[in-house]
Amino acid sequence: MACSSSKLSIASFSLTHKKDAIKTYRRMASKTNNKAVQMTYANYLLDVARLYSTSSATTSNNNNENDPQQRKNTNDNKKTRETLLKEAGYWIDRLAKAGHPEALYIRGKWSWHPEEEECVPENYRGKANPPKAFKCFQNAARGGHVDAYYELARYFKENDKNESAVSHYEKAAKKGHTLANYKMAKIYLRGQMGKSRNINLGLEYLKKAADASGPNSAAPSFDLFAIYSDQLEWIGIARDSQMSRKNELLALHYLQKSVEGGCTKALHHMGRLHEEGSLGKTKDPWLAYSYYMRAAEDGSEDAMLSLADMYVNGIPGYLMKQHQIAFKWCHRAAIKGLARAEYTLGYVLFKYIQRGKDMRTYDFF
Repeated sequence: MACSSSKLSIASFSLTHKKDAIKTYRRMASKTNNKAVQMTYANYLLDVARLYSTSSATTSNNNNENDPQQRKNTNDNKKTRETLLKEAGYWIDRLAKAGHPEALYIRGKWSWHPEEEECVPENYRGKANPPKAFKCFQNAARGGHVDAYYELARYFKENDKNESAVSHYEKAAKKGHTLANYKMAKIYLRGQMGKSRNINLGLEYLKKAADASGPNSAAPSFDLFAIYSDQLEWIGIARDSQMSRKNELLALHYLQKSVEGGCTKALHHMGRLHEEGSLGKTKDPWLAYSYYMRAAEDGSEDAMLSLADMYVNGIPGYLMKQHQIAFKWCHRAAIKGLARAEYTLGYVLFKYIQRGKDMRTYDFF
């Protein structure tokens, strides 16, 4: 159910602040005797619970935990969230027993890896039940729920049943499932899970995944960017003349699509294009800096090292040389295991000590 946070906050006031409101809402939902309406209500409860989860995390990060009022607010939010999840669980269980495909799918997710799910009722937490999850996914798939085919494929793969896994990935892909198309692309481009390598078929699946709408298309879009840039090593594939598809216009198109989907690697590479002025992009170090910063904040160690380099050299008219900040970004990249950052850090420290500097000054450059 798609709702903005503000709409949910307004609409949920009576649900979360009035005594016995949950009982009233349950009675109203029961009276409809309409499973679609009841499923919408269950999803709504989960959406509101997510808001309380986000609100609690933000509050605990930004405020003083020793403040009595703050502790009370945090506890109240947790209680409200648990109440919402309990009610959502009631409806998901009820609808799943009645054979509703989406409810079966959600129940399957809760039963398989509950620790991976953001919103799970208390009675499901720490109680993984793979056989129950499998049965839920099977019944949901029979009811036409596309995501259930994908989860069945993952289930079979986790249990080393590759033939069944590929079969279900393929079924989900044929129904337009983005991640399933992406998985089939990887299988054929690399020759995995008992399938022979088939570049043309792999690219066909990859294009379907990349051309789909939604954030799940960001990763396959980046892969196509790498292929059309003839830089297969960026996606872990050895150079192969059979896979050569160099096309700068398509490379740029899919990189932009990947950036719009929030792919961290794409953000870093877009920064590189603007720093170098390649692939038709105007050379713009300041714009490159903004892409590097977004990627680094998302955890890209390559972007962290690129930022360090920019802080060392500065950007005339935009960014002063700031060696301590450069060191911090390089250090963060090294901590994440980037070999180039480790080498750079080691070299800088060696030169620093060689000059007889006091390391406590922290101005390593």
